[in-house]
Amino acid sequence: MKQITFSTEPKQKITILFEDTTIEILLKFRPTIESWTMDINFRDEVLVNGKKLTMGIQLLKQFNKPFDIFLQENQNTGIDPFKQDDFTSRVSAYLLEREDLLEIRGYDVI
Repeated sequence: MKQITFSTEPKQKITILFEDTTIEILLKFRPTIESWTMDINFRDEVLVNGKKLTMGIQLLKQFNKPFDIFLQENQNTGIDPFKQDDFTSRVSAYLLEREDLLEIRGYDVI
């Protein structure tokens, strides 16, 4: 599991080296609806577009990929990220890697 560092910028692009490829995350703050969303490209294909960031679940579980993203709140309120500074003040983001998911799922994926 690796921590992913997000800033307070309302639109940010993060590229993560993963195995033999990259994961590109475009994170967007939506002030009108008070939430954060993300787009993810994996192996040069769009995996998700406009996925709302939600606390305490595997955000990409339904895609059955060799990685996932998990958010953990540091103050135990259980409230999803809704402020522009949440990722620098109360929310941590993590990349669950193949080994982590093998332990969670009990099987590997391509």
